[in-house]
Amino acid sequence: MKRHSIKKVLATMLALVPMLAQAQVSTTIGETPFKLKFGGRTNLDLGTYLGADDGQANRNGACVNDTRLSFIADFDTVWQAKVEVFFGSKAIAFRDVYVKRTLQSAGSEVQIGNFFFPFGYYRCGINYKFIENSSADAAFSSLRKMGLAYLSYSPKFNWGVGFFSDGDVDNGKKANQGYSFNAYALFRPLDNAGSIFHAGVSGIVTHPSKTISFSAKEPQTFVSNALFATPALDAYNYTRLEVQVLTIQRRFYAEARFLKTWVNLPNKVSVTDDEGNVTTLKQDNFDGSYGLWAQAAWRFFGPDHSYNRKTGLTGNASAKAFEVLVRFSRVDLDQYGAANDITLGLNYFFNKYLRAKLNYVHTHIEDGAHRDSMQGRLQFSF
Repeated sequence: MKRHSIKKVLATMLALVPMLAQAQVSTTIGETPFKLKFGGRTNLDLGTYLGADDGQANRNGACVNDTRLSFIADFDTVWQAKVEVFFGSKAIAFRDVYVKRTLQSAGSEVQIGNFFFPFGYYRCGINYKFIENSSADAAFSSLRKMGLAYLSYSPKFNWGVGFFSDGDVDNGKKANQGYSFNAYALFRPLDNAGSIFHAGVSGIVTHPSKTISFSAKEPQTFVSNALFATPALDAYNYTRLEVQVLTIQRRFYAEARFLKTWVNLPNKVSVTDDEGNVTTLKQDNFDGSYGLWAQAAWRFFGPDHSYNRKTGLTGNASAKAFEVLVRFSRVDLDQYGAANDITLGLNYFFNKYLRAKLNYVHTHIEDGAHRDSMQGRLQFSF
């Protein structure tokens, strides 16, 4: 893929936003309503290390790390299809590619394709509050997968189940990709004007087709951000569990999540030394890893925090909104390493097309180094 300068990308996006914002067609096919909408976004990131004691000091970088174009078609008010294409520094890939059918009488929908199932908070959309996901989410949350899901929602209760491939939609050559079973439930006892509280639980049982590993990453995007990782684990299966709570009180928002992973490994493993001797060793299951994070935001001006009752996530802010944020995150990979990080953030929403973000991140690796970084982002959407 040809790489473009930041100036060229910025100039192109600014020129296209007014035109593309109107790229929506509404018509009828026979007597059936049909609507086609075109949209997208791009992120312009710039960051630097303020200090580090592991050789990371004086490093800085800039990137256009996430440019996307999407097409959404709505047919007969109950059918929707979406195709979203990602343009990265080295490749073009698909993200959301799905069809869903809304079952209006049951307050639910059936969805098939490549998409997120409600687990973790690994999001990079326009309504995500920080520049980068927490280190805990990066280690344990699920990415988009190809599969089939049934999702139900009501004023007080959401739930869903799904069956997914464990493979990558952009790598379809592999015949055996493994599979996973997904389920979640969310209870919303408080839902008044400006006041929301919900609690949820979700889980995934995965049977992989290849070795797996978990890695901890620093929550920034401008340079390589790996901290530590497990070795390749030849697992029979592994289970991930998440518990979450969220509250919104008009201008105040807070959320916390705990993620836990259990990996079922073979009881014995054969190891060959340099001389060709084979030794059989007993192997314990890998179940000491977990992650957690808690974050909060206060909106000084602009509208109150919004909330999407179908997804259980916060909504996007309106124009002229300004908010401050703080997040604590911890990731623990048992004997392979643990780290804590604190992120302070500022967000300003110029209008529905343009927003600016600034994050300061302090990362402390247990029995190791600390790092301090500052990163800014301009995000364009249409």
